[in-house]
Amino acid sequence: MYTVPICLTVTLTNGGQEYPLALPASTRYIEIQCTTAVVNTFSFVAGVPYMPIPANTIYESYELDPGAKMLYFVTAAAGAIMRVLCYPWLREGHIESRPIGA
Repeated sequence: MYTVPICLTVTLTNGGQEYPLALPASTRYIEIQCTTAVVNTFSFVAGVPYMPIPANTIYESYELDPGAKMLYFVTAAAGAIMRVLCYPWLREGHIESRPIGA
């Protein structure tokens, strides 16, 4: 098991196309941030409705389901880059989106 967060990135080259990202096996908590100022979406299941990540926010998912080993991203703006921090431990709280710097 890793002891520090792992940072993964995925470039969404084409708008409207789904991009998968595999999570490390022992991931229990994630933070997702888009490095471009556009709204992007993600899902834990391919092809299903996506949850939005508003521009300039970080999405946090607490107590990640042990079966959730993939993320799927879609953007309307080509060239968006998504950054995902994967943690092997839990943090107290709940699912939320918060402004960057908060």
